[in-house]
Amino acid sequence: MVYETTEYKGHKIEIDTDCDPIDPIKDFDMLGTMVFCHSRYALGHEQTMDMDEYMTNLAIDADPKLEDKIDKLDWNDDMIEEYVNRSLEKNYVILPIYMYDHSGITINTSGYSCPWDSGQVGYIYVSKSDVRKEWKVNRISKKLMSKVIGVLVGEIETYDQYLTGDIYGYNVYDNTGEVIDSCWGFYGTDWENNGLLEYAKNAIDCELEKQKI
Repeated sequence: MVYETTEYKGHKIEIDTDCDPIDPIKDFDMLGTMVFCHSRYALGHEQTMDMDEYMTNLAIDADPKLEDKIDKLDWNDDMIEEYVNRSLEKNYVILPIYMYDHSGITINTSGYSCPWDSGQVGYIYVSKSDVRKEWKVNRISKKLMSKVIGVLVGEIETYDQYLTGDIYGYNVYDNTGEVIDSCWGFYGTDWENNGLLEYAKNAIDCELEKQKI
């Protein structure tokens, strides 16, 4: 089913949902790592059935001495949680991932108002050492931290578009009804800013230039 149709210089542009989109988790070079804990969905870069254990191991990865400290706490859960959270805050930029699951799934980092069909299902994170390498800095300023958080939020938004089918493409037809160009993988319905119409119109301009030769 065609999502939208428009015309440009006598050519028809049909916009439709991308039925075979690229999985951003597999094919995009993302800054963050998404880990999900869900019994019915295999999502993100990594999955776990025990998020507390996963985050504890993540904290120990950044601070190996933490493991000895935890062993000495003799199952003092409150103290263990405090040590783990302190290590995570020191060594990572972490945002929660929430899911709304009702006739399809959608995710974000801010949560949903429905208490029945939504809740936290994971995290997206990046180590601060990787941030420093990526931006070639020795310290992470407040401005850079804000930028990193924005990148992580954007990666969740991109993945959400993939999960909700908010990805599109186009076919360009000449005046005989023949397809002269097509392209897919445009995220969102803002055709002016996501490049879809620009690509389609450029294809038409190129076709018209060829006809002049």
